[in-house]
This record gives sequence, structure tokens and C-alpha cells, in this order.
Amino acid sequence: MQKGDLIIPFLQFSKLREMNFSKILLPYEKYHIPQKRVLVELHSLVREFNYHILSGLYPLYPYKCLCGEKQDFDLLATVDKKGFIVPLSVCRKCGMVAVNPHYSDVFYLDLKKHKYFFQVFYGVDNHKDYVFSKLNTLEGYDIYNLVRQVLKIGKDTKILEIGSGAGWNFLPFIRVGAKVKGYEEDKQFVDLAKTLGLDVDLVNLDKLPKEGKFDVIILSNVLNKMFSPLEFLLEVKSLLNESGILYVDMPKLNIKKMDYIIDSFYYFTTDTLRYFMNEYGFKPLEVIKTNEKIAGVFRFEQFLNSKYLLIRNKKIIYKEIRKLRRIESFKFTKKIKNKTDVQTIKLLQRIK
Repeated sequence: MQKGDLIIPFLQFSKLREMNFSKILLPYEKYHIPQKRVLVELHSLVREFNYHILSGLYPLYPYKCLCGEKQDFDLLATVDKKGFIVPLSVCRKCGMVAVNPHYSDVFYLDLKKHKYFFQVFYGVDNHKDYVFSKLNTLEGYDIYNLVRQVLKIGKDTKILEIGSGAGWNFLPFIRVGAKVKGYEEDKQFVDLAKTLGLDVDLVNLDKLPKEGKFDVIILSNVLNKMFSPLEFLLEVKSLLNESGILYVDMPKLNIKKMDYIIDSFYYFTTDTLRYFMNEYGFKPLEVIKTNEKIAGVFRFEQFLNSKYLLIRNKKIIYKEIRKLRRIESFKFTKKIKNKTDVQTIKLLQRIK
């Protein structure tokens, strides 16, 4: 099959064909067909939006990779872990994994207005229950412990979290007397923050207010949800003191499970996070990887970048994908041995 001739049997999206994917890397049967869901709310939400997607109400828009590549991508999957039809691709130039093409902001606004959105994406019935669950976790302490390794935090330290929710990450900073402030898009989270006595403002994250400078800025699960993360960093940079610290974290993609989600556009690795942050003038001070996320602290400082980070990232990502392909190929071959000839033909027709 030549590049540009790819037709995805299930989706038939003109925008996907315009992307000129070189290959479908993972099995069609497992990674490109929405599976049946048990949870009633989830099944209803997914079914409704997938119907609108297939009917053409929500078109897809291709865009270039953060490295500048516009066309050369491989397709990994077209169904996220909740069952939404949304393509996940990998850049053949740098190995960056991202939702590409993606839907417009209209799609995401409609999704957030749905009555089952909060239950499906947050796992609880309302904002208040989610805030209580967050206040009982130690996420804020993970952020605090990483930041204090590179900056002494005291009573004069000014902290800003962009996308702060109701301010659950502020607790360890408040205990040492730091001055905290948050920007949040969800009005209900802002109202709950006010009842807790926290300084959180209702702000559109695409247009950050220019309210002085901060010693620490926190971006927790935010950068990966921005359509243009590098341009967003320029806005963030204008709010940071010259000697200030930027903290960034985001979910880590588990290649074996392909557990991506529709509202997270980019899946950084330690290498790509170092490289692209450095491209915009943020020197990596500490970057760590856990089972669930990638996190790092950065200082506004020019630092010699290295293309080797992208070369190494591409090598590692494709190695993991090839390993997964071998595993899935073995499973599929084993499955065929247990089928009749008619069933085998049907299976093969589905993945051609």
C-alpha cells in the first residue's frame, strides 16, 4: 500500500485520508473499533458523540507536529480508552505521540455540557465530591517536594497555578506560608475554591491576565490539553520572574494499553518534554517519570538544546510499538487457529 492510498474501513474520514498516514501500526480489530461498555452513562455519552462524529457534525482538523512536521505520521489507534472515535498518531520525524487530527473547540464545549460528562471523566457525580477526593490525595505534596528541590519556599514566595481546579494542590504551599493564587476555567470549581477561602479567579486559559510576576507557576495536566502548547508557554513565560520556577506535569501514555483519552492532545516523554521546553527558553532542572505521569521543574534560562533527545525519543517509541505489534500479531494468529475457515475469512476482511 502506497502512502496516500490508505483507507480506514471503519472511519472513512476524508480528513484522516488527507493526513496521508504512512501506515496503520496497530491491529484494526482491537485498536480501531469502539468496544461495548458496561457503564450506562459512559455508553450513552460515547454512543451519542460517536454518532455525531460519524454523521459529520464534528469534523477533524489535521495540524503539524511540535517539531514542525506537517505530513509524515503513522496511525496508532482511532478509539480512546473510553470508546470515543479520536485518532492517535505518531510523528515519523521525532516520535511525538499526539491526537492528530483533532476536533475543534466546539466539540469539546459540547462534550463538557453533556449531563454525563462529569461522571464519565471525573468518576464522581459532581464537583464537590471530586474536590473532596482531591483534598484527600497527596498530589499537591508531590508538586511541592519537586519544586522545593530547586527553590526555597517561604512566606514571600508567590505561587500561581494555571488550571488550578478548586486549589487542592495549594495545601502544602499554604502550610509553609507561601502566597497562592489560581486561574481556573470551570466556574463551579472557582465557587468551591472561594468557599474554602482560596484565591482562585475565573479565567479563560487562552487569554491569561497580566497580574504581576510569580516565583513559581504550576501547570498540572494543562500543557497536554492545549491546542498550541508552545504558544501557551510564551504567555506563561510573561508571568514568571526571571529567577522563577515552572512546574509541569502530564499523564504518561502506556503504550502497552494505549490508554489515551480524547481531551489530552499530547503525550510527552522525558526526552520530548526536555527538548520542547528548552526550545522556548526553559532550562530543565529535574524531569522525572512515574508509573502514571511525567513531571519536571524548569527555570527561565537559555540552555543549549540537543536534537539527540528527539532521535532517542523516536527510537524508544518505535521500539515499544514494534514490541506491541509482535505481541498483538501473536494473539491474532493464535485466535485464528481456533476459528473455522468462514470465521477466519471474516476476521481477515475486517482488518484489511
